[in-house]
Amino acid sequence: MFKKSIAVALLFMLYCSLPTAYAQHVSCGFEFTRHQDADYIQKEKQLNQLIYNKTINTTTSTRANRTILYIPTVFHIIHQGGTENIADSVVVASINQLNLRFQNLAPYTDATGHAVDIQFCLASIDPQGNPTNGITRTFSTFSYLNASNDVDMKNLNRWDPLYYYNIWVVHSIFGFSISVSGYSSLPSNIGTPSDGVVIDFYSVNNYVLAHESGHYLGLYHTWQDGCRNDNCLLDGDNVCDTPPDTTTSGCMGNSCSSEMNDTSGFNPFIGDVNDLPNYMDYTSCPLSFSLGQADRMNYSLTAIRSLLLQSNGCGFTGGPAPVAHIDYTISPCNDGVVHFSDSLCTNITTVNWDFNNDGVYDSYIHNPVYTFPATGTYTVKLIVAGPGGVNTVYQTIFVQKGSTPFYPIIFNGGVFQNIHGQWASCGNFTNNFTAPAHAQSYLWSTGDTTQTISFTPTTTYTLTLTVVDSMGLTWTNALCHPLTVLVHPLPPAPVIYTNDPLTVCDGDLVTFHSTLDTTGGYTYTWYENGGGGTSNHDSTFTAVGYFPGIQYQLIVADTNYCYNYSNLLYVYSYNAPAMQSLTQNGLVLTSGWGNGNQWYRDGVAIPGATGMTYTVTQNGCYQDSWFFSFAPNCVTFSDSICFVSVGVNENNEENTISIFPVPANDYINITSSLAMYGSEYRITDPAGRLVLSGKIKAETTNTTISELAKGIYFVEVLSNEKKKKVFKMVKE
Repeated sequence: MFKKSIAVALLFMLYCSLPTAYAQHVSCGFEFTRHQDADYIQKEKQLNQLIYNKTINTTTSTRANRTILYIPTVFHIIHQGGTENIADSVVVASINQLNLRFQNLAPYTDATGHAVDIQFCLASIDPQGNPTNGITRTFSTFSYLNASNDVDMKNLNRWDPLYYYNIWVVHSIFGFSISVSGYSSLPSNIGTPSDGVVIDFYSVNNYVLAHESGHYLGLYHTWQDGCRNDNCLLDGDNVCDTPPDTTTSGCMGNSCSSEMNDTSGFNPFIGDVNDLPNYMDYTSCPLSFSLGQADRMNYSLTAIRSLLLQSNGCGFTGGPAPVAHIDYTISPCNDGVVHFSDSLCTNITTVNWDFNNDGVYDSYIHNPVYTFPATGTYTVKLIVAGPGGVNTVYQTIFVQKGSTPFYPIIFNGGVFQNIHGQWASCGNFTNNFTAPAHAQSYLWSTGDTTQTISFTPTTTYTLTLTVVDSMGLTWTNALCHPLTVLVHPLPPAPVIYTNDPLTVCDGDLVTFHSTLDTTGGYTYTWYENGGGGTSNHDSTFTAVGYFPGIQYQLIVADTNYCYNYSNLLYVYSYNAPAMQSLTQNGLVLTSGWGNGNQWYRDGVAIPGATGMTYTVTQNGCYQDSWFFSFAPNCVTFSDSICFVSVGVNENNEENTISIFPVPANDYINITSSLAMYGSEYRITDPAGRLVLSGKIKAETTNTTISELAKGIYFVEVLSNEKKKKVFKMVKE
C-alpha cells in the first residue's frame, strides 16, 4: 500500500456505467468528463498518435507472430462486511470469464469477434516478492464510493500500477450525474494515483469488466465522436473495423452512413454496414472485440503499459537471482532530501522502497528522491524482484532537516514576503533575525557572532548563518539557500492640509487633502486619533471632537507594503453658545449675551459693532452673533429685528412712501404722497409668492395682515412712473 500518493503527472478518468444485465441500458459518464483539462487533451493526443504510428507500421506477418501477453492483476475488495465482500471464488470466476471474453471463446463466442492476444492472471507474487492470491481486502466506508474520493479510496491499497493491473471492487458508486457501474483510466494515465479500474460488486461477473479493461488498454466507446470518418485511425473510436456509430443501445442497427468517407487506405468497408455487437457499446447482443480493437489494445500494452509485461506478478520464470544494492546522496541543504539509486542492482524488474523500515512501502520507482520528515537516523529497505526471485538490502543513513529552507536563520520581524513571494523589507524597517538557542557557536555573514542580530538596511542584502548546535552538528544556509532581502525605498511622505477652519462647531465638516499624486499606485489610510479610517486620497470627516482636539494623519503604502506618514493636523470642535433673544427699546437693541458680540445688518457685519447694545440708524434687519473668544468660528446668531421706516426717491420728493409699524401685528399702514395715489402694491413671501395686493387710495392706506403667518415679507409698490420700491415687513 502506498504511504503517500504518487505525484500526479496527468490525471483523467474515463467514467463509464454499464448494465448489470444485458437487457439493462444506462449512460456513460465519459462524455461528461472529457476535454476539461489542457493536459488531459494533450496526453490523450499523444496516446492516439503513438498508436496511430504503431498501426500504420505493423505488417500482417508481425500480427501473425504474436504470442499471448499476460497482465498480472490484483483485486482490492473495499467492503464493510456486506455482500460486497465477495468470495475469492467469485474473483477467480471473474478472471476466468474475462479471459474467455478476450479470447472470444464459449460461452462468449461471437461470429463477428476476434481473439485478443492478452490474458489476465491473478497475481501470485506481490510487489515485495511474497506469495499472494492476488486479492486484498480492506474494511472502509469508501465501499460506498463518491467519485470525489476516488484517489483516497485507491490510497487504501494500491500495488504499483506500473507492474500490476489494479481493480478496486466497491459496493456502489455515486457522485456522477448518471448511474455508473464502473470506470477506468486510459493508458495515458499510467502510473498516476488514479490508474486502474473501479467496479461495483454487482458487475464483477458480467461484461462490465471486459468493457473497463478495454478502456484500460486504450479503447473508446464505439460511438465516440459520432459519425465522423475522414480517417478511421484518427476519427471516432480510432478503430477502422468498427463502423461509425452514434447509438448507445439497440442491436445491429445502422446509425451512420459515413463508412465510405475514409480515404486513409485502412478502411475495411466496401459499403454501408450495420453496427457491431461490441463490448465497447451498450447492446443486448452477443458481445465481442473487433480485430482492430485487438490491435489497439496490443499496441497500448506493448508501447505504453509495457512494464506490466516485465512484472513478476504472475510468478517467477527462472533465471539468475536478482541482487539489490542501494546508493544514496544526502542533500547538503539540510532539507532532509536524499537521492537514492538502484542502478547497481542486477537481474531485476521491480523495486520496492521502504524509507523508514516500517513495513509500508513508499515508492515503486527506480532512483527515487525522498524527503525525510525530520532530523534523525533511518533504516532504508529495498526489495527487488526479477525472473529469478527476490532480494532485500538495508541501509542506515543520518539525515539533517531544518524547519525552513533558510534554517538556521529564524525571522524575527521587519522582513516580509512581497506580492511576488520574495523576501523584502522597507527602508525604515528594523530587520531582526535570530538563531536556535544554546548553540556552541554562531557566525553571521555580517560578522556578528551573537544569537540575534538587528539592523536597519539601506539597500538589498544577502544574509547567511552557520551554527554549530549543542550536539556538534553544523547547520548553514550558505550552501543552498542564502537569504536575499530586497530593500524597497519608502513612498514619499505626504503633506496633508485643509482649506476649512481647524476650529469648528460640533458636526461641521472638515475636508483634508493630500499633496501626493493619486496616480502613484499607492494605498491611502486616514487615521483619526490613531484609529484606521477611510482609504481615500482626500477624506472628509465630521468633527465631534473634544478638547484639546482630534488628531488626523495619513499613511501612504505602496505595493511592496512600505509606508510613510504625513504631518499631523488637529481639529478643535466646540458646542456653540446657547441661543439668546434680542430686546428692543425704540431704536436701541440689546444683546442677550454678555460678551463675544458682533452686530449684523442684513447679514453683513457692522464694523466696530461689538458691544452689548446697538443703536439703529438705518433701515434693515439686525442680528447679533455670539461666540467664545477661543472658538470664533463657532457662532450662534440671534433672531432678527427689522427697521423699515421710509423709502425715499432722491430724485423726486413727490413720490415718497413709507410703511409702519415695524414690526407689525394685525395691519400695516402705507403712507404716500399724492403722486402715488392709484399705485399698485403687492406683498410677497421670501419665496416670491404673492400673499396680498391692492392699490394706494389715500395718503394712508390701511392693510390687514392678521391672516399672515409670522415672518418676513416684502412690500412692493409700483409707482405710476413704473418705478418699483421694495420694503421689508416683519409680521409678529
